[in-house]
Amino acid sequence: MPDEPVSEVEAGDEAGSEAGATVWEREQLARQQAELVRALVVGGPIPEGFDTRRVGVAADALLRKRAGEVAWHIPHIRSMLGDRFVELFADWARGRERSGSAAEARAFTAHLVERGEIDPTEAAPHGGGGPEVTTGRPWWKRLLG
Repeated sequence: MPDEPVSEVEAGDEAGSEAGATVWEREQLARQQAELVRALVVGGPIPEGFDTRRVGVAADALLRKRAGEVAWHIPHIRSMLGDRFVELFADWARGRERSGSAAEARAFTAHLVERGEIDPTEAAPHGGGGPEVTTGRPWWKRLLG
């Protein structure tokens, strides 16, 4: 039968990652893990067998963590928006693939300007008129020169 699992590891051979696990079982596990990651990070469908509420709580926590990573690059905007920052970021980021916190900071800043949430002159830390994103040194060290 072609669908029958075939053992890649001989019984008693402990060299495999899971002694006695079949190729099919490992592939199935890899698919389930990928589906769970998609559900948590990009808002994909929740895989069968997972608690919808718990996956939702974990996905929200990851969005808040992602918002914090982006806020590090644009602290002046985080400060301007206050508690609304995380909510606005989560609404924007939900369903979007990650592209790195600096790139997301630029895109999110442009989105805020487009929506009228912030004035274009406020997008840069010192009123420079464009969505500047910080990299490298923390903002307080850059202010000191």
